Amino acid sequence: MKKLFAIAVSLMAFSANALSAVPSYGAPAKAALEFNQWYLGHFKNIDSHPVGKEMRKYIPIDGKEIEKYVTVDTLKKVRNRDAQTRLLVEKTGADFTYGDEDFFTKTEDIISDWPTNINVISADYDPVCATVYIALGKEQDYVVADCMVQEEGIWKVQSVAAFVNRNAFDDPHP
Repeated sequence: MKKLFAIAVSLMAFSANALSAVPSYGAPAKAALEFNQWYLGHFKNIDSHPVGKEMRKYIPIDGKEIEKYVTVDTLKKVRNRDAQTRLLVEKTGADFTYGDEDFFTKTEDIISDWPTNINVISADYDPVCATVYIALGKEQDYVVADCMVQEEGIWKVQSVAAFVNRNAFDDPHP
């Protein structure tokens, strides 16, 4: 019995060491990272970073490729909001509407170092979704929280929240 227990403990220790080499946040984090790299990659070679409605032409929500990253229901809502915003802009000539905020970054513009500096910094799981926290930029001072769910066996973005990394505001002299 002691021998069996020792073997079980050894196997658990070996498994823990083997798993430490695997990214610790799993499939939802991998999917969220791939989405953000793909999405922000559309802004990689833009000389001046567009803001507001100018940014809209770089946002790839109309194509088929985004469908492999975003849930059907979410994409339908995002596309509907985008269509309503375009109509409002056409009717009123408005320069700014609530729809100018990008759904996937929660910003009106993309900072130049974001497309090449995308890192998963944390993840947590609850019954609703796997929330993956992704830091953008060299300083990692802006974080998106992608709520990932499985749709037909594939992890996809259901919703997004964002915040400025609290470390950006830490007082070095408390």
